Amino acid sequence: MRATITLWAALGLIPTAAFADRDEGCTAVARFDERNNRLFVVCPTITEMSDPAIARVITTLLAQRDAPADGYSISFFSRSDMAGYKTESHLAEYLASGEWRDAYLGEYDVDSGELTLWPLMPDKRVVRELSTSAIGGR
Repeated sequence: MRATITLWAALGLIPTAAFADRDEGCTAVARFDERNNRLFVVCPTITEMSDPAIARVITTLLAQRDAPADGYSISFFSRSDMAGYKTESHLAEYLASGEWRDAYLGEYDVDSGELTLWPLMPDKRVVRELSTSAIGGR
């Protein structure tokens, strides 16, 4: 399964089977960083979604990969061209303009169960724990 996600990321394909029957607004796994166990996901509506809807998205994403249930993080972005680490050179222009910060909508840490919305905007930042039962026991 890890190879499947890596292929999606390499080709920029949308895993439509994962989200087709739901209306969560999450459209693609933009990238999978195997080295750091991080998924970069395009999900422009994450900040408007209910916890159960976010839990469904996370459950679907985690079910797509073949790895232990711990040590993973999911970063949610509004745009696929912004999905990545702020230290990456191709994002420098967007970082300087503030577009990268604005596009970085959320972060989910599998180990802690914490969802952080607007992680780089102190005035809007929200941190909450998602029910572990809602995330497949995680």
